[in-house]
Amino acid sequence: MRLIALAMLLSIGAILAVLAIVAGGSGERDSAALRVERFPAPTGLELIVYVEDHDNQPEVAEGRRSVRVECVDAEGRVVAAGRHRWPFTDTDGGTTDAHVHQPVPPERADMAERCRLPGTNPALQGPVGEASIR
Repeated sequence: MRLIALAMLLSIGAILAVLAIVAGGSGERDSAALRVERFPAPTGLELIVYVEDHDNQPEVAEGRRSVRVECVDAEGRVVAAGRHRWPFTDTDGGTTDAHVHQPVPPERADMAERCRLPGTNPALQGPVGEASIR
């Protein structure tokens, strides 16, 4: 009798696990990644903040025409910030993905660890990396 009950419990558990995998949750994501690269510019350091096409949509910013980019240090303090048009575009003549150039004050050039776009859904954020050629 116990063996039958155990087999039934395992069967029900397996069915529920398969349903959870197939359903994939609510379809909403808690956060999505930005790609952020340090880039030396004539005026000082810039952080180039890229967003993936599927996240670069008006509804991600709840219809707003601009978003705030905040770049923070290891303790979460804002070291650079600015408001940028949304959705992002390619500002370099079609050679790269949609992005913005976020200037960083020279005295804070090496402090930025992560950048985020507060008020987006999903919450867009990502670590700062070094520039790469794409």
